[in-house]
Amino acid sequence: MKRPGLRRGASLSEIAQAVGVTEGTASRALNGYADISEATRRKVMDAASALNYQPLTSARRLARGTVETVGYILPRHAATQTDPFLSEMLEGISQTLATRDWDLLVTALGGTDDELKTYERLVNSGKVSGLVVARTLSDDPRITYLTDAGVPFVSHGRTRDPQGYAWLDVDNEKAAADAVAHLVELGHDRIAVVHAPLAYNFSRLRLEGYLAGLAEAGLPRRDDYIVESELGVESGQNAARRLLALKERPTAVICVTDLIAIGVMRGARSEGLAVGLDLSVIGYDGLPLGAFTDPPLTTMTQDVIGTGRRAAEVLLEILDGAPPHQFQEISHARLVRRASDGPPP
Repeated sequence: MKRPGLRRGASLSEIAQAVGVTEGTASRALNGYADISEATRRKVMDAASALNYQPLTSARRLARGTVETVGYILPRHAATQTDPFLSEMLEGISQTLATRDWDLLVTALGGTDDELKTYERLVNSGKVSGLVVARTLSDDPRITYLTDAGVPFVSHGRTRDPQGYAWLDVDNEKAAADAVAHLVELGHDRIAVVHAPLAYNFSRLRLEGYLAGLAEAGLPRRDDYIVESELGVESGQNAARRLLALKERPTAVICVTDLIAIGVMRGARSEGLAVGLDLSVIGYDGLPLGAFTDPPLTTMTQDVIGTGRRAAEVLLEILDGAPPHQFQEISHARLVRRASDGPPP
């Protein structure tokens, strides 16, 4: 089965090419996945043996060692007890790792810890084989460091330059534009947005989607209707007070996370407004707690637990030898209507 032109120690892509399957199929065959037929598995195994396949580069082997553990560093200002989005993400990651008897190591930053140095310290400790990166920045030094170091990882979210590494993301722009279109259909023409710090790539993209939605509807951009908030309920409440203090206050507010939206609803109630009647509010994430707010929160929803599961699947495939760049996946958020939106008063 030896073929001319293949060097000693063939790559996964060369094994796949020799057998006539995709790299993902070759990786799954080599690692015993049940969805691969016995005939395909045997062809891949024979090719790997004949071509002296080496499943891990030296950089990956150094990062992996013998530890069957994945690392997850909580983003700054995040805690699972106050951020249900991260809790759901971690649950999904853990579910997939459990199927392979792998562990998840979650590390929190100290009050003054440098996030990049925490990544370097965890990688150099040898305690993890790979990482799931949370809340990507538009220009993210963590991605640069992990890529340059050859450390296996997958990120939840893209950066401004999404090439050359594995990531899972939602179509942030379309979701925000869809929220605007929904409110316009209800009759709103004074629509505000509360976004997170724009260093976060998801926030930057959702703001761009909001502005594109306004343009599509023929509505003008109003800078006083664009307010920044930290990622928390209290900050969302403060943002609502700023918007509601305007002489011509908005009749609807789009929020880039559900937690911010819950804060906006609290701020509206503190000003004596009935959410869903006097002010429409739309969140983003589809967290289960949104169904139990007062009133229940209308939101652009995504499958957070499912995304966590998929992130772990992708990372395990990379650790098994699949090339990271083949895993770049976009999902779509959908509107779940509850009671926090309605026609303008």
